[in-house]
Amino acid sequence: MNRNRLILIFGYFLLNLVFGTGCWDSRELDELAIISGIGVDKEGDKFNLSFQIINPTGLKGGEGGGNQGSGGGGTETFVVAQSTGRTIFDAVENVRNQIERIPFFSHNEVIVLGRQLAEEGIYPGVDFFLRSPQPRPTQWVLIGSEKAGDILRPKAEMEDTSARALKLLVDFGRQSWVPAINLEEVNAAMTQKRGAYLIPIVRVQGDKGKLFLDGSAAVMKRDKMVGEVNPGESRGLKWMKGEIRNAVVVSELPNQQGLVSTRIFLNRGSIKVNLTPEGIPRVNVYVYVEGEIEDMSGKFNLTSTPGMDLVKKQVALAIKKEIQSAFQKARSLNADFINIGRILYQNHPQVWEDMEHKWDEIFPEIRAHVTVGVSIWRVGEVSKPAISE
Repeated sequence: MNRNRLILIFGYFLLNLVFGTGCWDSRELDELAIISGIGVDKEGDKFNLSFQIINPTGLKGGEGGGNQGSGGGGTETFVVAQSTGRTIFDAVENVRNQIERIPFFSHNEVIVLGRQLAEEGIYPGVDFFLRSPQPRPTQWVLIGSEKAGDILRPKAEMEDTSARALKLLVDFGRQSWVPAINLEEVNAAMTQKRGAYLIPIVRVQGDKGKLFLDGSAAVMKRDKMVGEVNPGESRGLKWMKGEIRNAVVVSELPNQQGLVSTRIFLNRGSIKVNLTPEGIPRVNVYVYVEGEIEDMSGKFNLTSTPGMDLVKKQVALAIKKEIQSAFQKARSLNADFINIGRILYQNHPQVWEDMEHKWDEIFPEIRAHVTVGVSIWRVGEVSKPAISE
C-alpha cells in the first residue's frame, strides 16, 4: 500500500475518532462528505460547483492499491458531485440534495477556477472559501484551461484522487516552473489596485485525461484574467524572485557545437528600482545561480577555463532571455506582475504617491537592465567528450 494511500486512510480514521467522540458540532463521520478538490465554473448568472468527494471504502483496498482511481477491489476512490446556485454558498447547500451529506472542506487540496470565471472575475467564486473557517488558506489555487469541472473528473495514474495529484504537481513544480499561489495569497493579491499576479493553468491532455502543469499561468489584475504567460515567461519571474530550487536550463553552444543541459540547484534574485535624475523609474535585476552540467550533445571540451566560461555565458544568456521575456509580456499586457510598483512604494513612497494614479501609463515604458551570474560546480564524471572529432 503506497504512502499517500496510508495518509488518506489514516486521516479517515482520525476523523472517525474525532467525530466519534462527539466533537465538532456533534456531526458523525457518516454525515460528512470529505471534499478533496473543488471546481468553480460560471455559467450565465449562476455558479456551477464540482466537488471531488473521497470514498473511504475505496481507500481501504487491498495491498498494491487501486488502478487509476479505483481501490484494490475495484471500488472508486472518489466521486464527483455537481450543483448549481446563484451564489457559491447556494450551490454548496444544493449539493446536499444529491449526496445527502454535509460537505466538509477541511481536507480540500486544491481549488480549480474555470477560465470563464477567471475572465469575468474570480472574487465572487472564492469569497465563500475565504470566509468559511473550514477551507485551509494554504490550499493551492489553479485556473482550468477550460471548465474547472473537467479538471476534477479524470482519475490520477499514481494517486488516489486527481486533487491529490494536482497538489503534488504544484508542490514539486513550484521549485522550478510553476508560479504556485495559495488561497490566502490570492486574497492578498486581489487587494492591490495597481499590481498583478499569476495563477497556474492546469490542462487536461490526451484521451485518458492526464492532468498537466507546464508552467503557463493566467495573468490577473485585481480579480480578472487579462492574459496568459507561457512557461518561459513564468519562469523568468521565478528567476527574479529567487524561487528556483531544481530546474534544467538547456543552452546552445556557439557555432552549432551542440547543447548543454545544466541543472540549477541554487537561485538568488533581487529587483532594484532607482530613479533617474529626471525622476523616471529604472529597474535593475540581479540574478545568481549555481548548478552542475548533466549532459552535453556536442563535442565541446570542458576541461579548459575558456571552455567553461563559455558554457557559463550561454547559461546566463538563456536565463536572461526568460527574464526579459517576462518583462516584455508584463509591459504588453500592462500588468505589473513583477511588482515594480510595490518595490517603488517601499523604497520611494513619496514618488509612488505621485505616480500611482498614472501607473498604467508609466509602467509600459519602464525598461530593465538584467545581470545574471552563473557558477558551475560539477561537470559529472566525464569532463571530455568521448568523441572529440
